[in-house]
Amino acid sequence: MDKILDIATKVSTPIAVSGLVVGVLLIVFYGILKLRIFPKLNQTMGRDVISTMMKYLYRLALVSIVLGFVAYLTPFVLGALYPRRPPPPDSATWQMRFDYTLRDAIRRVAELDSHPSVRFERCNDAVMNIKVKKGTYSAKNYAAIIHQLQYNLIEPVPAIQQGKDIYEVRLNEGGLYEIVCHN
Repeated sequence: MDKILDIATKVSTPIAVSGLVVGVLLIVFYGILKLRIFPKLNQTMGRDVISTMMKYLYRLALVSIVLGFVAYLTPFVLGALYPRRPPPPDSATWQMRFDYTLRDAIRRVAELDSHPSVRFERCNDAVMNIKVKKGTYSAKNYAAIIHQLQYNLIEPVPAIQQGKDIYEVRLNEGGLYEIVCHN
């Protein structure tokens, strides 16, 4: 019995599965015939019993082969019909583990995006020196993370409470982040 289970764990192709099914069924049918539960049969009746068992065994083997091939081909067909979407190439995540001011957090995120230059326009120092909450920030790109930071300040800012942004993030062609604050 252990050998049969060992063979069953190594089966990986449809033909091997069908062969295993046919082999197991032959052993089962042989065991049924050896039980001598059938009364003495004449030659015609014995032939009918064995041929009926063989017909069902053959049909079952065909079904298992077909199902094996269907199971083998299904991932390829579904993969062609429904291809997996790769993650967007511009997705970004930043884990903030330390206390940063808003200004420093913006600079850190800009450095992650290979744009170490940040210019702040018309920004109030009191607001830019408020600490940002620690945590993981995820967005479609680093500019969006910089935009998110204004909503995660430790101290409330009246503009945010009124549903207005503190600043706008712009990324110039030269790779310069411009943080334009609203007064």
